Amino acid sequence: MKKNAWKEYILAILFAYLTLLGMRIDISVLPSGRSSIVQLFDSFPELSVYDLASVGSFAVVYCCLRKFFKERGIKPYKNICTAIPALLFSFFMVIGKAFASEGSISCIAANPLQLLKALLSVLGYFLFFLQLLAFIYTQVGRYNITCDHYMINSKYKLINKYLTALINKPFATVFVTLFVIYIPYILISYPAIHFGDTCNQIAQGYNFSEGTSEYLHLINENIRLNGHHPIVHTLFIHLCMVVGKGVFNSYNVGIFLTAFIQFLCVLTAISYVVSLMIKKRVKLNIIFLVILYFALSPRIQNYMFFITKDILSAYSFLLFCIGLLKMQKAPCYKRDFLFLTLSGIAVCFLRNDGKYIVLISMVLAILFSRINRKKSCVSAVPK
Repeated sequence: MKKNAWKEYILAILFAYLTLLGMRIDISVLPSGRSSIVQLFDSFPELSVYDLASVGSFAVVYCCLRKFFKERGIKPYKNICTAIPALLFSFFMVIGKAFASEGSISCIAANPLQLLKALLSVLGYFLFFLQLLAFIYTQVGRYNITCDHYMINSKYKLINKYLTALINKPFATVFVTLFVIYIPYILISYPAIHFGDTCNQIAQGYNFSEGTSEYLHLINENIRLNGHHPIVHTLFIHLCMVVGKGVFNSYNVGIFLTAFIQFLCVLTAISYVVSLMIKKRVKLNIIFLVILYFALSPRIQNYMFFITKDILSAYSFLLFCIGLLKMQKAPCYKRDFLFLTLSGIAVCFLRNDGKYIVLISMVLAILFSRINRKKSCVSAVPK
């Protein structure tokens, strides 16, 4: 055993227990009547065989990661690219626990004891996320996902033709491929998949009484359209319903039209992302995995025809992230500036909390981007 190795083992066990404590500690407000110390220990998880095994597993992982980082001269705690995301993830987990136990985050700051428990939970998650992110970043950075040029040497002519089309015309090839694969699912899902929020949005479009308008403070009692759901998305659904009824005399066609337009928008976003990957010379096996994921994943198949604001807002955010990436590089063309502006506006319109996401992203882009800082400022104004 190396000198002072036992100190590293003890430190790994301590970190492992703090991680378990952070994940399992009860941050709900306990009944008063006992001392704060007793209430604090009451919130600690009881160590079962499962918990002891978890502590042992975390300790082994932390020992291996510590050795991994030491050999490569990596200091996760001093790397802002891992420390800040790890801290944010930790706060989000604790806030989620607060909502799950008490229904709000007020329990975190209810008294000093609650704040201490929340900080212990943040610390436990932080230790886990910090080392996990540092390991992922290191491994991803070592793997070269690009190639100098594409080689097509399959013994099957059909595959060679498809690969040639994918390389030369990636957007059209991916769009047609996914569209053809999804034809059976389009027929099975007709007119669309919907749930309670969809019904409420349809009712709002026709000014019918529905769940949200019963408890919200409306601007006008005769207008049921409200901001519980993104108004632009609600009006989009209503427009499709009006076209379906007016042109085809069928509300079902209107619902199908909503889902089909959403489907085309999603395919456009996916095809654009794959075309960018081809342009950057990403390896074909990775591109095939991306295409297969969108073609065969049951969850993606379900969401393609699921009428909800989350679908269009999610892919708008994907395009917004690509726009942010483009603005960090030089030269920045006018189309890149326009792309970022429009995708950001789409995120704001298609999700009520989208404006906060875009605002924070643009502030960070302005602060840390020296190349196109002025254009980033101008792009942030319409949002």
